[in-house]
Amino acid sequence: LYELTGQTVYKNWAVRVDEWLMSKMYDASSGLFIWKCAGENASIKFNEKFTYDNAIVLEAYLLYSRIFAQPSYLAKAQALGKAMNVVLWNASRIAYIFNTDPAQTRLNPAWCGWGSQGMIKLYEADQNPIWLNHAKQNIDALNIACRNPSNYAYSFFANLDGTNRSPELEGVDQAWMQRVQALLSKYK
Repeated sequence: LYELTGQTVYKNWAVRVDEWLMSKMYDASSGLFIWKCAGENASIKFNEKFTYDNAIVLEAYLLYSRIFAQPSYLAKAQALGKAMNVVLWNASRIAYIFNTDPAQTRLNPAWCGWGSQGMIKLYEADQNPIWLNHAKQNIDALNIACRNPSNYAYSFFANLDGTNRSPELEGVDQAWMQRVQALLSKYK
C-alpha cells in the first residue's frame, strides 16, 4: 500500500509488523521465525519453524528492500534464506521440509514449494546462483515425492522418499507447482 499510495502510515505499519515479528517470533538461535504465538502478549510460543512461513517473511523483506530502498532488508532476506537452507533443508532428499517438528517427515507441494519461490525471488534480487540451485533442487524433489506418475497430479502430502502419498488432491498444490516451475523456467 505504501508503494501504491506513498502514504507513510502504510510504511510505518510495515515497519511495526517487522519489529513485532522480530521481537515476538524471531528465533536467533536458528535464524528463523517460529510458527506462532498465542496468549496475552504472545507469551505462548509454538517453536516449530515452517518453510512457507519463513519464505513469506523472506519475500516481505525483499519488498521492503525494494520499496523502502533500504539494503538492510535485502541483508535480512539473505540471512533468512541462508538459515532456511540450513535448518529447513533436508540434505539427503534435497528438499525443503514441511516444518522442524521431528515427527514430520512429509512434503507438501504448496507449503514446501513456497521455499522455491522465495529462493527464486532472492536470486532475482542479488543474482546469487545458490538460491536458484536450491529452488530447482526443491522443485525436482517435490516432483519425485509428490507427483503421481499415473495421473501427474500432486498429492497433498507425501513422505520425503515419495512413499505414503495422501489420496487428497488439492487445487492449490497443483497450481503452486505450476507457479514455481513457471518462475524457474525463466532461468533454465
